[in-house]
Amino acid sequence: MPPKPAAAQAAGEATSKAAGNDYFHDEGYAKVQLFKPVEVAPVDSHAGLTVRIAESLLKNNYAVIDGMLGPEEATKLRAEVTRYYKDGLMVDGEIGSGVTASTGSVRKAMRTDKVVWFEGSEGFVGPAMKKHITRMDIVTQKVALLL
Repeated sequence: MPPKPAAAQAAGEATSKAAGNDYFHDEGYAKVQLFKPVEVAPVDSHAGLTVRIAESLLKNNYAVIDGMLGPEEATKLRAEVTRYYKDGLMVDGEIGSGVTASTGSVRKAMRTDKVVWFEGSEGFVGPAMKKHITRMDIVTQKVALLL
């Protein structure tokens, strides 16, 4: 960078003195630490997961995330889903979209699964499923921002 012309340098020094740049001069004073340093958690604890899901969706059109559920959470979710099944809340999976079961959309040879659709606010939804739904909603929103 070329040196400043003498007039500009003199004007800059005059401005610095007028602004009081030496106000924070701390030479000769004891420094006191007012706050104990703390380890700060990342702003977004789902950031790595979100990026991995988005990358997999772009590459494969699906994402499998190992370890998404811990053993305890998986056990609780399984118990709740088993209860939904035993209570008759789950129905046969259907083929197609917008077609009702009465018009032949259930083809047991093609789909043998059972499904239940809910938002999580229904009275029968247990705490583990509510937590899981909330987490998946958050992750889905974050992934959508990347795609």
